[in-house]
Amino acid sequence: PAVGTHWYGSWIFFEYIDEHLGGSGMIENIFVEGINTNSENGDYSHQAIDDALSTIGSSFQEALNGMAIANVVMSSNPGNDTEMYTYEEVENFPIDGPAIYRTINFSDEEEFEFVQSTSLNQYASQYIQIDTDIPVLITLDTLNEPLSDFGLHCVVKYTDDNYEIITGNSLSIYNALDNAEEIYAVVVSQDENSEDFNYILKIEATNTPPEVFSIISPELNAKLDTLFPRFE
Repeated sequence: PAVGTHWYGSWIFFEYIDEHLGGSGMIENIFVEGINTNSENGDYSHQAIDDALSTIGSSFQEALNGMAIANVVMSSNPGNDTEMYTYEEVENFPIDGPAIYRTINFSDEEEFEFVQSTSLNQYASQYIQIDTDIPVLITLDTLNEPLSDFGLHCVVKYTDDNYEIITGNSLSIYNALDNAEEIYAVVVSQDENSEDFNYILKIEATNTPPEVFSIISPELNAKLDTLFPRFE
């Protein structure tokens, strides 16, 4: 099973590059870079991928994080602004999504929830499913390692099968939670030099941002005095 999982992980990584980062020509470029890279004193296959992707302004890290997100989206049509996280024939894939590292049920009765990991390998990802109907803030504690060693993303699947992708060091999840079907935090180990990818993920309740409003024609609003505005 481990061999099968490793094979699938390698295949789907190059499938992601083929579909989103240069097509079959990029796969050929990676192969050529691999031949031209001296690997006598170490494995420089990731450097060969990075060198090839740099020709289109991309990188190994971008491909790794994009694939990690696409692997939980697992859709050929995830909605607007998420085209970078599709697979064209995903319904024919041998699996329907990644293994879930932890599932957190979070409600307004909890103040904090923590997920600790000491098992994240290099160039790998872990998925934490979060069941909640209140706004939450997700923060990554890298335990004295640089934040740049990790990628942190949130994938929200809505009931209409559209998806929202949020990326950052801390993530506020508050948009249309009544229609959110699934929420995943995705932690990616993306540094080539580090060996320790232990982390703690903190989940806590948060306030929603205030709604944006503007006063265009106050004279048309009976509740708004144009000289001394007041809000009721």
